[in-house]
Amino acid sequence: MRIRSVLASAAVTATSLLVIAAPAQAQPDGKCEYSNIVCLYENKSFNAGDGTSNDHWIDFSINISDFRDYNWRNYKYEDSGDGIDNEVSSVKFTSSIRCFYLYQNVGYSGAASLFISPISKGDLSGTAIGDNRASSLKFISC
Repeated sequence: MRIRSVLASAAVTATSLLVIAAPAQAQPDGKCEYSNIVCLYENKSFNAGDGTSNDHWIDFSINISDFRDYNWRNYKYEDSGDGIDNEVSSVKFTSSIRCFYLYQNVGYSGAASLFISPISKGDLSGTAIGDNRASSLKFISC
């Protein structure tokens, strides 16, 4: 019985350490350091980068059909409570095998912008999707 308790305790501790050690992909200061991860930012130029509560960001590695289901992370890497739908202003992405579309509407419809890696777009105003209009994201092979 004692061995089982010690093993269970060790497993919980090891799992906790793995969760703590996992790095964030995007960061509030505009860094986006991992391949095949789309980093989205609420503000132009990848946020202010001044470590304030205005630095909202999120990253994805899978298709997202409805941005209304997601909130920005804040400068403390916590859920900000502020939804990402129709609030994306800048993007970063690096991949050797995938590209992605941002769509105006949920369900991958409406106006769309194709982003071919590597991309570091600090202002979506001049794209088909535009600034503060994205509602879904879909990866494709390039």
